[in-house]
Formats: sequence, C-alpha cells, structure tokens
Amino acid sequence: MKILAFTPFPPEPGGGSRVSEALFKRLSERGHEIFVITYRKYNKEDTTSKVFALNLKKSFVGFRGFLYILWGSLTGIYVGIKNNVNIVYGRNLSSPGITATIVAKSIGRPLVLHTSGQDVQSPEKGVSRKNIFTMMITKVLEGALNIELKRGDLIIAVCKTDGKVVSKLVGSSKVVTQYYGIDTDKFSPNAKNREKIRKMLGLGNDDIIFCFSGRASKEKGISILLKLAKIFDDSYFLFVGPNNREVKSFGEVTSNCIFTGFVDNVCEYLQASDIFLLPSEIEGVPNAMVEAMSCNLPVISTPVGDCKYLIEDGKNGFLVNDVNGFIEKCEILKKNRKLRESMGYLGRKKVLELFDWDLMVETFENCFEKLIVRSSERRVINPKNLNSI
Repeated sequence: MKILAFTPFPPEPGGGSRVSEALFKRLSERGHEIFVITYRKYNKEDTTSKVFALNLKKSFVGFRGFLYILWGSLTGIYVGIKNNVNIVYGRNLSSPGITATIVAKSIGRPLVLHTSGQDVQSPEKGVSRKNIFTMMITKVLEGALNIELKRGDLIIAVCKTDGKVVSKLVGSSKVVTQYYGIDTDKFSPNAKNREKIRKMLGLGNDDIIFCFSGRASKEKGISILLKLAKIFDDSYFLFVGPNNREVKSFGEVTSNCIFTGFVDNVCEYLQASDIFLLPSEIEGVPNAMVEAMSCNLPVISTPVGDCKYLIEDGKNGFLVNDVNGFIEKCEILKKNRKLRESMGYLGRKKVLELFDWDLMVETFENCFEKLIVRSSERRVINPKNLNSI
C-alpha cells in the first residue's frame, strides 16, 4: 500500500508531529510505502518514509498555511501520480487537510482525514492575535473544514470529543474514533535519565520541576504557566519544546524558567520532572500529556477535550478551571511526594489500558486497505461495517 500523507512532521513542534513520525515508521515496517509532504526539512536519517519538505518557515498568520496549500498541492499531485499512490491522508483539518482534499480529488484517490482537536472544535482559538484579517482567515478555514469533511471518505477522530463534533456535521457513518499510540517502554519512569537531566540542568534530586511539553501558543495557556512560575519561585518550570524568545511574548519570564527548544529526547525531560501542567484552552487528546502520564507524572489540566475522560480528578491528577485552581493543586502536589507517586502510578496504568500502538496501527491499516478495495465503487464505507467486508 502506498500512502501520500500531508501532516506536520519533525522538526515541527508538538505531540501530533511526533505521532505522525512514529505511526509512519510502524506502517513502513509492515511493508507500506509512505510519502510525506510537510513544512520543514526533516533532519534525521530516516529511511522508513520518503519526506518532501516545502521549507516553509513560520511567518505571519495564514501566510505559511497558504503557501503549504499552494506548493503542497502541486508537489502532492506530482508525487501521487509519479508513485501511483493508493490513498491520501491528511492529519489536521487546516492546511494539511485542505491540501490532502485537493490532491485526493485531483488524482482520484480515497481521502482519509484525521482530526487534531482544535481544528474541528474551535479553530478561532488557535489565533493568537485577533483582527479583521485573522478572523477572515478563520472563517475561510471553517468553510473549508465543512467541505473537507463532506468530501472525505473516512474521518478518523483523534478523541471522543472530536468524534462527537464531526458526527454532528457529517453523520457517524464515516467516523472512526481512535486514540494515538504511545511507546510505553520509551515513555516510562527512568531513574538514570532523571539524574542525568537534572545534573545537566544544575538541579538536585529534591528540587521540584513543573513541566510543560508542546508549542508556545495562546491556546496552550503559556501565560498561566508564567504566572505560576512567578508564584512558585522556589520551584522550576521546564518548557520542553519552546525557546525563551517564543515564550516571552506571553508574559514575564522569571529566572526559574528553563527552555529546551526543539529536542528529540522529550521522554528524558519528562522522566526528570515531578508534575506535568496543561493549562490549555482547547485540546483533542494531548499527546504530550499522555506521554507525561506514561512517565508516571501526575497531571494538573484544564477539563478540555478528552482530558476530562483521561484525568480522574483526585486520582491520577487534577482538573481545574482557572489560575487559582492551578495554584491550589500545584501547592498540594508540590508538598506531597507520596500523592505524586500514587497519582503517577494510576496515570501510567490508564495509558497502558488505552494507548496501544498495535491497535492504532491495525485500525489505520485495516481502514486504509478496505477503502482502497472499495474506492472504485465511489461510495462511503461505514466504519462500523469494515470488519464485515
């Protein structure tokens, strides 16, 4: 099977980018060919996927997305026809999904769209600077989203929340909900990595590290993290992914804030931390949070997306609604090591139950193959009946 994929990919920050990389690696190991159209140059010596980077750096709101749609469509049509791909996949219903839709319909291949939370729940929350121009872009994206969903042959919802939203728009007949997979062997407690990273950062074993992993954006609640860092000035706030320059636009950066920038060894920084914070305004199922849970970290999160299903308040973490809630729960976990350990244990247990890579890969593989078999009939497949075909 030959898959043409439009998706964020390393070095793009964020859990979704890492999930795409890991998913395609596993599909490649099963004998499938993956052709990836992404934003920036892939710096690893990876032989499992053929990566076509458009070399698009971050720019003002909407412009990079427009360029991705333009050059991505042309590149995708060329790559798709040249390699006679069987299926087109778009992860995230913004620029990658729009581009995947254009290419799939241009070359006559089945289209699979994969949601990411914000794209279907509330696109406008991804706009950090609201003005006439950015809101116009948001409206255009919302209109494009409806067209994409109607033209998609199969919609894979990243979480229950997304699945409910999409089902209301296009009906449940072509919607499958499937959580990401997590490498629970890699993302697991590791005392040696904890000691190594803390030594590198100049911190002791008893220093408290609050951790955040992800993009520096408004919807991730970066301003709340900076307020917490100012209040808990005897603890450390570790930002895995963003750099100082990206974060300081959201508020005052105090001396107890530590920035890694883009790193490949996210798991080691999680293993060195004590508590994971997720003050997001909107999420699907945050991969970064699940990775933290897999590393035995208790989580304090807002009740957004599927966080409200994965975090059992008071058992494997806390759900809070505002800054005061974060302050209260941070204080509780900071002082109580045994509670951190018990919550972390239960969090990892939840991940082991729900985030199985083999299940995710098999779901994708089966759905893709059934769509290819039936694509000549030009009709939508009901995911509920896939196993009976």
